[in-house]
Amino acid sequence: MKRFREVITHPLFSGSAIMVLGSNSVNALNYLYHLLMGRLLGPANYGELAALISLIGLLGMIPGSINLAIIKYTSAAKTEERLINLISWLRNKLFKAALVFSAVIVVSSPAISSFLHIEKPVYLILMAIFFLFSIPSMLNRAVLQGLLKFKEMILSLMVEGMIKLALSVLLVYLGFKVGGAILALIVAAIVGWYLTKLYLRYPARKHLDILPEIKSMAIYTFPVIIYTITITSLYSSDLLLVKHFFSSHDAGLYAALSTLGKIIFFGAGPIGSVMFPIVSKR
Repeated sequence: MKRFREVITHPLFSGSAIMVLGSNSVNALNYLYHLLMGRLLGPANYGELAALISLIGLLGMIPGSINLAIIKYTSAAKTEERLINLISWLRNKLFKAALVFSAVIVVSSPAISSFLHIEKPVYLILMAIFFLFSIPSMLNRAVLQGLLKFKEMILSLMVEGMIKLALSVLLVYLGFKVGGAILALIVAAIVGWYLTKLYLRYPARKHLDILPEIKSMAIYTFPVIIYTITITSLYSSDLLLVKHFFSSHDAGLYAALSTLGKIIFFGAGPIGSVMFPIVSKR
C-alpha cells in the first residue's frame, strides 16, 4: 500500500496524469473549435482562418523555440534568488522581443497577405496584437512547467481554450466572420496571459544581483530552434502552400482534413513535457 501511494504521488505519475488529461481536453476544445468554425464560416472563409492559424504556429516557433531553455534553466535554479532574477530578466527581454516581433509582422503584412491571397491585411495586424500577449504568456507557462506546476499551466490553457471557442462562435454567428474569430483569439490570449501572471507572483526586478547564464542559454537554444522549426513545419507549412496555390474553397476542404491528421502528433506529447523538467531538476 505504501509503495502504491509513493507511485501515485510521484511527480512523474501525478504530473503525467494531469498533463495527459488536461492536454487532451485542450486538444478536444481545439478540435471542436475547428469543427464549428468550419461549419459556421464555410470552406472559403475557414480556409483563410486555418491559414492564419498555421501562420501563427509557424511564426510562433521563433519565440516558442526558447521554451525548452526556459523550462531547463527554471527547473535547474538552485535558489529562489536565482529563479527570481531569471524570471525578471526573461520578462524584460521577451516583452521587448514581442514588441519587435509584432512590429515586423505589421510591416510585412502586405507581402504576407499577398502570398496567402488574404483580402484584408488587417487580419495580420490583429495577429500582431495577438503575439503581444501570447509571447509573455508562453514565458509564464514555460516557467510554470519548469516549476512542476502542471495544474496551473493546464488550467490557464483550458480557460483560454473555452473563451476562444465560445467567443469565436458568438462573433462569427453575429456576422464578423474571420475577423471575429481572430479577435476572439486576442481576447483569449489576454485572459491566458493574465491567469499565468497571477500564478507567478514573483516580484519584478530592474537591477539584478545575479545575471542568468546567457551564453549557456544561447548555446542550448540553437539546436532547440532547429528541432522546433522541423516539427512545426511538418504540420503547418503544407496548409500555407495549399492556401497560396489553390482556391480558398479547396484550401478550406484541405484544412478540415489536415486537422484530423494532426491528432496523432499531440496524443503522447504531454508525458515528455512532464519528464523534461523533472530530469532537468535532477
